[in-house]
Amino acid sequence: MYDNKLWIFAGYDGNARLNDMWNINLNSAHNATKTWVEVEQYGDQPPTVNNFPLTVCGDAMYLFSGHSGTKSSNQLFKFEFKTSK
Repeated sequence: MYDNKLWIFAGYDGNARLNDMWNINLNSAHNATKTWVEVEQYGDQPPTVNNFPLTVCGDAMYLFSGHSGTKSSNQLFKFEFKTSK
């Protein structure tokens, strides 16, 4: 949760792992227009992994590690909410 929005990163479409990001505004004033919005990501993006820890701190989301199905990652990624559209 950040800025009254629920943010979802990564997933699985039934065929492949994804590293896309979506959000939905949970503000009660926008109840009639609640729709998921895909968030454009810039710069280095995490690989398509699962089982990763993710946390929000201040104005950023941090993702560390994860598993690709064949190997584990040891990378740290930072997503800055204020620079997203």
